Parts: sequence; C-alpha cells; structure tokens
Amino acid sequence: MNQRPSKSDMLYARMRGDILALVLPPGSALRLPALSERYGTGITPIRDCLNRLTTDKLVVMEHNKGFRVTALSLADLLDLERSRRTVAGDLFLRALDHGSDAWEAGVIGAFHQLSALPPVSLLGSDADLALWNRRHAAFHAALIAHVDAPWMLHFHSQLSDQLQRYQTFIQTGLRDLSQSHPDTAPQATEIYAAALAAAPHPPTDPQTHLTTLLPP
Repeated sequence: MNQRPSKSDMLYARMRGDILALVLPPGSALRLPALSERYGTGITPIRDCLNRLTTDKLVVMEHNKGFRVTALSLADLLDLERSRRTVAGDLFLRALDHGSDAWEAGVIGAFHQLSALPPVSLLGSDADLALWNRRHAAFHAALIAHVDAPWMLHFHSQLSDQLQRYQTFIQTGLRDLSQSHPDTAPQATEIYAAALAAAPHPPTDPQTHLTTLLPP
C-alpha cells in the first residue's frame, strides 16, 4: 500500500515546482509572510521547506537577509552542463554495457516519439512546446534507464532539475523576444531549435551508434 505524501512533502513539491518553472523567479527574495499566505500554511513549515530547498541549491540563505531563490549565471550554467556531461556519460556507458533488449527498445521507442513531433519551435503554442520538452526529457531518461547506480542517478536528477531552470529561462526569454523584437527573434529561435533538434540523436544500430545520442 502506497503511503500518502505528508503535508511537508506536498509543500516542498509545490515550492520546488514553482522555482523550477520560474514562478518564483531566480534571485527573488523569499519573504516568509508572503509565502505563508501564498501556500496557505504557517511560517514554520515554510521555513522548514526553504531549509530543505537550500540542500538542493535551489534556495540560498543570506546572512541578515533571509532566503532567496538561487540566481542564474553563465558560470553556473557551464559548470552544471560539464557536471551533467560527466555523470550522464558514465551512466550511459553503463547502460550500453549492460542494457537489455527492453532497454534498447525503450531508447528506440522514446526516440520515435520525439522524432514524430515537428521541429521544436518557440514561436508555436505553449502546449506544443510543453509536449516537445516532455518527449525530449523522456528520450534522455531512456538512455540511462535501468542502470544500477542509485547515487549517480540521484546526482543526474539534481543536475537535470537545475538545468531545467536554465532551459525554461531561455525559452521564456526567446518567446518574450518574439514579442519585443520580432525582427530578431526568428534567427535566435532558429539557433536554439537547431541545438535541440532530433538530428543529433540518430536511432541507428544502438550497439554501434548510441554514443552519438548524448546531447552535444
């Protein structure tokens, strides 16, 4: 029988989701009274949740200033990406060495689902972009599925969540750019779409070519 999540776990999931979705913007101050009102709970559960989020490096506590959503920076993005490459690369090689027919089928099936979609477009509908993001994430999850490395998978999940904030930030910024600078936006969005295209993920013989499936 599955145990129902506690109130503290549900609060943590809500607040964490809002940070990842940029509902709570990067660098913004997290005032306890305002958060208490927003999430309909007391100050103490909010403080406990924020302390928990500091361990995820999604929230920072500044001396004499309280809590703040962790800011975004180019240096942090590059560090996260290098770290993700290292962890994901090791996990993928383990999957490749020990992958079963079911793992191989899962990779090919996830790629098929991704490649069945039109090329990602930031100028399309929110629903289309959300669907593409889900299938893109599912494909990369399939690459490292069934690997027996709990800690590595935990680190990979944390890195992926951190990078999700940057991807959402970039996508939101480019969509805003299409409104403010319609003459510049198409070129910028085209560059971004090319970087995320399905083309760098060829679904050929997995035993020969799966090393090309990791993102550039």
